[in-house]
Amino acid sequence: YFSKIFKEEEGVTFIEYLTGIRLSHAKKLLTENNLPVKEICAAVGYQDPNYFSRLFRRSEGVSPTEYRESR
Repeated sequence: YFSKIFKEEEGVTFIEYLTGIRLSHAKKLLTENNLPVKEICAAVGYQDPNYFSRLFRRSEGVSPTEYRESR
């Protein structure tokens, strides 16, 4: 029920919304410090760095490391 109401109100599923927030925070961390990507992955709530990198690439078109280097 929550998921249905959330999607009606926000236009995206709760998981899509949460992923967007996590990736936004990851982008901020990637540009503002030199923490390893693995630590950033954990800091934004992902246990698997490979999964995090896949989501990040799908969203931004580049890997987390490439994103950091381009900023």
